[in-house]
Amino acid sequence: MSLSVPESAVLENVLPELEADGFEVYARPAGHLLPSFMRTYVPDAIALREGRKLAIEVLSDEPSAKRKLAHIQELFSKQKDWELRVYWLSPNDRSQAVEAAPLESIDNAIESVHELAEEGRTAPLS
Repeated sequence: MSLSVPESAVLENVLPELEADGFEVYARPAGHLLPSFMRTYVPDAIALREGRKLAIEVLSDEPSAKRKLAHIQELFSKQKDWELRVYWLSPNDRSQAVEAAPLESIDNAIESVHELAEEGRTAPLS
């Protein structure tokens, strides 16, 4: 399953910090990297280093997320060598649809860049 834009943004911020702390990080980890207790659950990422194993989950504030969290917490309650980290997206973090620019507008912008380059300018004349 792919991540939404806000979920990916959270991981883009969190994962480098974990790597800087000496963790080996795997976003959307493959099944062979996961322990057997995670057969019914694949975290958004895992971070591993000697003596510590983290599962990272990014959830939005929705009823289905609360049910998912209850399931995940149950899985981890029996594990001593794994830690669960949950990052919550606020309603303001959710991505909004972005309207694509018309093809003609894109073509015009490209043509303007070519014209500027031919004239040796980096910006239009004011």
